[in-house]
Amino acid sequence: MAMPILSMDQPGNEGPEWQQSARKVLDDLSHLKIHPGRLTMVKLSVYVGRRTSVAHASLMSAPGEEVITSGRTIDVAVKEVFLDSSSQSKSFAHEAKILSGISHPNVVKLIGFLEDEESKSASLVFPWEANGNVREFVASGKWEIPERVSLIKDVMCGIHYLHSQEPPILHGDLKSAINSGNHAVLTDFGSARRIRRYSARDPSSPRVEVISQRELSTGAKLEQPRVEYSAVTETLTLSAPGYTLRWAAPEVLDGRPGLPGDIWSFAWVCWEIMTNRLPYPEINRKEPLIAYIAMKKPLPSIREQEQISPILQLCSLIVDCWNFDPTKRPDTARCNARLEWMPSAVPSADRAEVRSPLLLLKIGDTHRLHSRPDEALKSFQRALDISRHTEDHKTTAGAMLLLGDAYKNLSRLPEAELHFKNALELYERDGDRTGMGTALVGLGNVYDAESQISQAEVHYNQALDAFSQANNDLGRANAMFGLGRIYKGQSKLVQAEESYDKAGEIYVRIGDEMGKANTLLGLGRIRHAQSRAADAERKCEEAKEIYTRIGGELGRADALETLGDVYRAQSMYPNATLCYVEAAKTYGRLQYPHGQANAMLGLGRIHYVLSEHNQAELVYKEALGIYTLVGNVLGGANTLAWLADTYRAQSKYVDAEEAYREADDRYTRAGDDLGRANALLGMGQVCRVQSKVAEAEAAFTGAANLSERVGNQGIQIHALMSLGLICGNRGDYQDAERRFAEAVVILSGFGNETALRSAQRSREAYRKLASGTHPLFILSPRWLLWFFMELIRRAFRLLWSR
Repeated sequence: MAMPILSMDQPGNEGPEWQQSARKVLDDLSHLKIHPGRLTMVKLSVYVGRRTSVAHASLMSAPGEEVITSGRTIDVAVKEVFLDSSSQSKSFAHEAKILSGISHPNVVKLIGFLEDEESKSASLVFPWEANGNVREFVASGKWEIPERVSLIKDVMCGIHYLHSQEPPILHGDLKSAINSGNHAVLTDFGSARRIRRYSARDPSSPRVEVISQRELSTGAKLEQPRVEYSAVTETLTLSAPGYTLRWAAPEVLDGRPGLPGDIWSFAWVCWEIMTNRLPYPEINRKEPLIAYIAMKKPLPSIREQEQISPILQLCSLIVDCWNFDPTKRPDTARCNARLEWMPSAVPSADRAEVRSPLLLLKIGDTHRLHSRPDEALKSFQRALDISRHTEDHKTTAGAMLLLGDAYKNLSRLPEAELHFKNALELYERDGDRTGMGTALVGLGNVYDAESQISQAEVHYNQALDAFSQANNDLGRANAMFGLGRIYKGQSKLVQAEESYDKAGEIYVRIGDEMGKANTLLGLGRIRHAQSRAADAERKCEEAKEIYTRIGGELGRADALETLGDVYRAQSMYPNATLCYVEAAKTYGRLQYPHGQANAMLGLGRIHYVLSEHNQAELVYKEALGIYTLVGNVLGGANTLAWLADTYRAQSKYVDAEEAYREADDRYTRAGDDLGRANALLGMGQVCRVQSKVAEAEAAFTGAANLSERVGNQGIQIHALMSLGLICGNRGDYQDAERRFAEAVVILSGFGNETALRSAQRSREAYRKLASGTHPLFILSPRWLLWFFMELIRRAFRLLWSR
């Protein structure tokens, strides 16, 4: 019994013109008409519904036919429609018309149609897909996540093709079959309609503007939807067009079906493929689904689903597709862009117990992207062993690349370098520019982690050249991102920002969410280095949100660590501590020692500022041990500099001087001039306290020169004023005046009025001392020396006179 639920305009009784319209459409498609004698039924009732049935048949070719080799037969599916009303005739003709005008690997191909006036039925003929529909296929084996993702990509490719037509085609009732190549193809176009693009996402529109073949010629309207319940399939169906409500978007019930409705349904297809479960499995035949949708029953918690949660990028996409606001759902282009980065592999045809190397690589890549390094290593190594045994050089090189990346993330840098070099050799042998560029980026990442900055820069630039020759945008973005990172480490902030911006533009254009998050975080770190706290915090939060959404736990920990730095710089110590602690825990769980040591450094700085020097010293020493173990020269240099600050605060000047000297040595090896300037400034201060005047002057001079080179005026001012005091103390008043004069020039544009006035007073005092006009001149060291020498001379004269 039909159950009307939509308040929509209903067309009047259709007269003969509807059948005439359907007749005209089918006559125009006469080249697709199949003689019944060419069909031999194999199985009559594969599926039986109220108005349709599907049979398995064998179709013999006709003379001159291209679809089938002459004299041969193929298996086909015959979808019979019972034409018990003019609207059914019209719907059949409309489906045939739409299918005849489209062609895509992920859309079912219409072979032809038959008519049976005697039984008042007509049939559409399609290739027989022996693997069944998606539901049957996913239930037939234990498919790995990359294999399931492959089917999801197929479905979206088909939807994207339909939505890209002019006018676009709304499928309206997503169903898929699996072909012999184990690819998904969209089927069942009984609900498909061409629509006007401008109204498809208009929430104020009372209903979608549907364009039918008949409307184009006569202005007649299609029959409006009604709801029917099927006791056989336990689903509610909108008839004319026949939406299956279990997948239907909320706006369909408001009479506003449109392209975003296919996106909502696509999310349910993803759910079904990943979980082997139907939407709303708790609904039974006594609980109409319409009530659940009308009440906006909460959607399932994606991350609680064991089958889906391991691939959080897909979780994020599903959630976005389930937005109750149709205008906020991603379109097919955006969905395709996000799916592209998810590892996938076509389901194995033989279902062998031993997985193929390609599938193992995709499984491992899924683990890698979700920060499960141990599982990733196992899959990559198995793939490498098999591909080497079968002498599959291309897969061998790919496995080496992924192994190199996994070892790098575990800070096992020598092993990472070896695998990247081996992969590079194979790609060079084959002339594969993209592979060469990827291996070069991997080597650049290793050298960057080892603080071999010049080597890293050379490899990133070589990678950029290789990717440019291969016209590979993703590779170019990765190489530019690497350059931005090393420029940031060298305090070349302008060059770093330019590199990040160029990489970010590419990542956004090609839909790489991970790359976008990485560049946002890189820019956030630059803003932090420029003391632009609000902008730094905003970019880091944006990056953290993306990492959280796509399941990038390592990136999220990086964002938390940087946020800790930003909060610490603003003296927001409780917030900073929370960020550092959470980041350190995540790094530890992911077995990422570099990050763990970085977060510990942040905690140490907070202990230092709060005068908790013993705790700070312990944390720094532990972090220094990690950096030394993994060979991170720059990280070790930073730790030594901060450890020296802690010693100095406790008046342990000998320990502080030693730590500063070692930090300066490591900064020199890492090529970090800013770090050197800071270490030399600290060394000069502890040497001056110990009355090591020559060592102090040399350290302050080095700090002043280096800070001027890198453009850090804060360190330069401190170094110049310290040099001025040393010169003044030894009586070199002209030199002291010159140093303070240089400091005054810099401070004039620095914005610190107190420091400026102090430097001006010192400059003026030393100018007067140099000219002998200062009231304290009589107490100058030179005057005192003359006074004592005169006393000694007079004493000798007195002695000789006696």
